[in-house]
Amino acid sequence: MNRKYLIILIVFLLMIFSVSCKKDEEGKTKEEPNLFDVEIDNLEIEEDGEKDLEFKSEDLDKLSFTIDDNEIVSFEAEDKTIHFKALKIGSTKLVVKASDEIIKEINIKVIEKVIFIPVATGKLLLKGIDKEASVKVIITKDGLNLDDIKWTIDSDCIQMETQGAIAHFKSLSRGKAVVTIALGEYTNSFVIYVTNIRGDIE
Repeated sequence: MNRKYLIILIVFLLMIFSVSCKKDEEGKTKEEPNLFDVEIDNLEIEEDGEKDLEFKSEDLDKLSFTIDDNEIVSFEAEDKTIHFKALKIGSTKLVVKASDEIIKEINIKVIEKVIFIPVATGKLLLKGIDKEASVKVIITKDGLNLDDIKWTIDSDCIQMETQGAIAHFKSLSRGKAVVTIALGEYTNSFVIYVTNIRGDIE
């Protein structure tokens, strides 16, 4: 008789334990999916510049993006990348929502060109072969080292020698060259045309 009661008691306890475990599992809060994962809170873009912001998301369909002032920055969100285009100097904010709830705000600041090139209309003419010219760029942002400037040129029609913020050019043959100046994340460029003696490009 005692053995029968003992078996009933064990079965009863097992049933209680099973129900308790089931409730615990149901009561656990499900982990929310990672809807928008990006580390930055502030973004800086040069005027007329563009920048891409990549992010991680486990449910893109739930996300919506708005910007406070689309006269300062325009944007396109595609896949897991937001492409920004700076329109004018100023500050605005990108707001990321999921089901009408704000989950992220990113402050965006459009600044003036960091690397200013004193070349009219972004073009430089060298009229003829063996003509020379020099360009010195101006850095408008504090905390940048001029010695870190990197110059590149995409054509061998011009010989280029650089030292810090200064570059010296000498024309070797008729043609066109794009000169790019980079300093950290900032870039700017201009075009040099080597023409005939009258200045005709073609």
